[in-house]
Amino acid sequence: MARAFGDPDPQLLVDTFVEGEPDVRDRVRSAHVDLSDAFRVIEQWPGCTRSAPDTELSPSRAAEVERACAEAGWRCVVGEGGRVRLDIETRRGAYAARLVSSSTGTDRAVVELTDLAGQPPKSQQAVAALLMAVSNSVRSVKGVLRAHDGAEVPALFSSLDGSCDRSIDRALSALAVACLVSGREAQALCDKGLAASYLALWDAVSHNHSHMFEEEYVCL
Repeated sequence: MARAFGDPDPQLLVDTFVEGEPDVRDRVRSAHVDLSDAFRVIEQWPGCTRSAPDTELSPSRAAEVERACAEAGWRCVVGEGGRVRLDIETRRGAYAARLVSSSTGTDRAVVELTDLAGQPPKSQQAVAALLMAVSNSVRSVKGVLRAHDGAEVPALFSSLDGSCDRSIDRALSALAVACLVSGREAQALCDKGLAASYLALWDAVSHNHSHMFEEEYVCL
């Protein structure tokens, strides 16, 4: 789910990396299935159940990731049970990412940004809006709210598409960009006053955008 700044309507987006692929039909079919699953969840809301939690990688997959990270220049630490931690360095600080396997079987790198437990509703709404904006702006990165110890935690994730050798650097580089533009911002929006101003700006831009569109439509 994504939303462009100034656009009042959310969108469903799916990214498919096809560079170097001899046959992209499987990737397109997979993207279509992902969109269909997303529509089904929305149609069932609020009666739908949460997806199964992420799991750690298998030992063989963790070893493959560790080798690919070493070749691409990313710091990777593999712990017991396939637990993989990755360090993502940006100009605004370092972020810790975990590599997990989702319920659909896709491996993805996940960075948790801050803790929303006990934060006012305005802050939670503002951070959710920020995540949707990042999803719209940074290719192959999606903002999500993850359940963690009974709380909703805003996070960014990027999936590993294709072979690990080619996808790990692409996914982590995209996450580095997303963390750079939203990491400190997500923490700052825990301030209730700043969150209210951010949401008001969203509403103002959306209103002006809608008004301009209506005038243009009438003229046409």
